[in-house]
Amino acid sequence: MLHQMAEDYEVDPVYVLDMYRHGKVSWMLAFAVRVGGVGVLLLVVGSVIIGGVKKAVWRKEN
Repeated sequence: MLHQMAEDYEVDPVYVLDMYRHGKVSWMLAFAVRVGGVGVLLLVVGSVIIGGVKKAVWRKEN
């Protein structure tokens, strides 16, 4: 893909990749977004598991 871009626009593919890697977002913000995304995913999975356990316990009691 980068080679195609380089042929179309006469741009060095390494330069384009470097721009992509070092976008306008700081590395701390990018890291925080990634950690936050994983945290939200873990919270959702944990909630589903806890809900299933509570439902199973409630069924055994009744």
